[in-house]
Amino acid sequence: MSKHYIGHATVKNVKEFDIDLLVKNLSENVKLRPIIKEKNDEIKKLLSSYGFTFQKLFFSPGDREILVDDKNKTLVCINPISIHPRYGILEVFIAYKNKMMLENIIKIIKKDPSIGKLKEGTYIETKKISRYDEELKKLSPHGKILRDENNVNLCKKLYDDKIRKLIRNIISNFEDLPLPLDLIKTEIAKTTEEKKIVEKICNDQDLFEKKYVFVCKKCGYPSFHISFRDKEAAEKLLASSSFNCPNSECDSDEATIKEVFGVKRNVIKILTQGIWLEYMIGEILNKEMRKVWIGVMHDNDELDVVGVGLNKSILVECKDGSFGQNDLYSLMIQAGDIHADVVLIVTTQPVHSNVKATLDKYKEKGRRIMKIIEGDSTKIKNELNKFLSNLKEKFINTFFTWERGRFIPDFLESEEEFF
Repeated sequence: MSKHYIGHATVKNVKEFDIDLLVKNLSENVKLRPIIKEKNDEIKKLLSSYGFTFQKLFFSPGDREILVDDKNKTLVCINPISIHPRYGILEVFIAYKNKMMLENIIKIIKKDPSIGKLKEGTYIETKKISRYDEELKKLSPHGKILRDENNVNLCKKLYDDKIRKLIRNIISNFEDLPLPLDLIKTEIAKTTEEKKIVEKICNDQDLFEKKYVFVCKKCGYPSFHISFRDKEAAEKLLASSSFNCPNSECDSDEATIKEVFGVKRNVIKILTQGIWLEYMIGEILNKEMRKVWIGVMHDNDELDVVGVGLNKSILVECKDGSFGQNDLYSLMIQAGDIHADVVLIVTTQPVHSNVKATLDKYKEKGRRIMKIIEGDSTKIKNELNKFLSNLKEKFINTFFTWERGRFIPDFLESEEEFF
């Protein structure tokens, strides 16, 4: 499958821009074949045999041109867009397999004296990224947690549904209380597979903290008032001091040393606050978006994930739990405040039908794309990747359709802001 490059340049004076000259330079220097011109020439020749002469055919797509190199599997779409009678944008789409071909094409385009600097991405994407860089500077509490690379690695480990379920059950029953492995297995794991997973995660130093405690030899009651990270330190103290069983019903003074495991505090926070889900969504978006923000503030609102790419701005609300009507109302206000084109609700729990009905009303009234993605992490990944794939296909198709040349960015307030 070919890679692709998308870029744009401002055209300060559309009257000076000559697409035919640019096409000629690309044809001669990079050996690209202009297929729209070829087809138009064929049609003109056919029509002339009937006595008709046309300078420009009425179905010519707004002066755009598509050039191809069949041998090197290269395709270039050049699309001039007039935003104002005087100035406009040149957008370029290049599908390529050979990087040298891409570099040569870009080199020829950059030499055109009538256009400004060629920048990667579309004009709309570049403007939105610039705006969000200013508005989303401040990190939310979750964003601050994700600045730590160790916490990022924890998030990735918690993508696993089975691991997450077992740790959640441990927290629900024991919070961060350190317990012997056999007790955790007995209370939490129901199957042989779960017992293996429990043993694996308890011995993962990123997820669990391993300590050593004194345990009564007679009744097995552990003494939690003192614990040790080092087994040798525990052995030295036990050998040099006396032990009294903390169980009031036991009179034993003999103890042994046992390993205990407790869920780390930052793991509890990342899991229970759904931070793992926010990072997972940000990672998936990053594959297709030009820029992604995870855990940021917009004024007083905490935004989970924001992305710009495929000519859209996307706002994602992540919920590792239930998503209700109030959550929806708040989300729609946030989407309006940042002028999001796409709103995604990603949740691990089923969304109530009443919330879905309200969302459908928003869809009917607004111009935004809105979608709910619900399920476990595997389903969420698949659904989100499928959604982005469809969005990407539609975006690329716009380079070859008529309506692309008929837009004026809603945030464009002046000629100065344009440039």
